[in-house]
Amino acid sequence: MPRKILLEVKKEELHNEINTFEIEGRSVAVCKIGDGYYAFPDTCTHEEWPLSESYLDDGLIICSLHGAAFDPQTGACHRGPATDPLIPYIVRHEDETLFIELEVAP
Repeated sequence: MPRKILLEVKKEELHNEINTFEIEGRSVAVCKIGDGYYAFPDTCTHEEWPLSESYLDDGLIICSLHGAAFDPQTGACHRGPATDPLIPYIVRHEDETLFIELEVAP
């Protein structure tokens, strides 16, 4: 049964378009688009490139290695060469803190 990890991030720690944070050996990418905050594994599903080294364009995450495009809210892949979606994490926010929930295998 998977267990849950809770990553807390202060909104003031978001300095880039896509930011990365570490928890229990996992890299988590976090971005803000409009009023929404989104989190997902910091790895493109195509070539394991860090998405924190990528950029946002028109609300999509664009992988800077080969140009794959992902929707940060749903994880859907909108443009290849990637074919697999990202798996978004649940993000809640209270005041100035984000709470990001990851499910991990035991």
